[in-house]
Parts: sequence; structure tokens; C-alpha cells
Amino acid sequence: MLRAFAITVIFVSVACIEALACRGESFERTIIFDEVPNSIDAPIVVEARIIDKSERIEPTTGAGWIVMNAQIDSVIKGSIGTPTLKIVTQGSDCTVGFGAGSHGIIVGTLRQDAQGTPELVAIQESKADRAIRKARERRK
Repeated sequence: MLRAFAITVIFVSVACIEALACRGESFERTIIFDEVPNSIDAPIVVEARIIDKSERIEPTTGAGWIVMNAQIDSVIKGSIGTPTLKIVTQGSDCTVGFGAGSHGIIVGTLRQDAQGTPELVAIQESKADRAIRKARERRK
């Protein structure tokens, strides 16, 4: 009887815990693009190298953010007045594929942080979405 109760408690506990793991490789998301994505309309497109990466929790919402400093190699679209830029994106268990030393195309929008410093809010794309976008762009 006690054994059955223990198994039931364990089963119920496991069933009620929210799964945080990414559901698979096709759901993994990144902010690094190999080439300029023609079908993503973003006001800022840069080629950059990430210098460092950290994570922070937004105190008002509890959302996790990935915060990076990046060296801007070239501005492809938009206007950025500094050679380095803070880049932010929301983090999840599926947000992977970039860190210190990563290099590539990053797209997004500019905003100012609480101190008035400009930061690029980077657009993420999953592997599945990237495959669909690239197929659609090839057909055009």
C-alpha cells in the first residue's frame, strides 16, 4: 500500500512539473544568420561578432533575456553610430547557437535600455522556420 502511494505521488509530481527542455533540434532558435534574410523586414541589419554573453531576468515580468556586447563589422541596413553595440534577445531552452566569438548577420530593432544606451533587440529564427523561409526565398 505504501509503495503504491509513493509511486502515485511520484507520478503525479512528474506529470505536474512544467517541461522546460527544448522539444527538438528543429525548434532550436538562433539570432545568427549566414546571409541577409530577404523576407524578414527589420529596420537594422548588421554583420557583427559577439564579444561576450550573459543572461538576466526582467524583474517586472520574470522573462529571461540574453545580453551580449558585439563588435559591429558592417551596417547593412539602418544606422548605428557606434562600433560596438549591446544586443539583447529573449532566452528560452531553445535559444542556442551563439555566444562569445560567434560571427554573422544579426537583424532586429533598436531601442534604448533604462540608462538610455541603444540596444539591438535581435530577431530569433528556429531551424524549421529558417528552412521554410529559405525555400520560400528560392521560389521567388
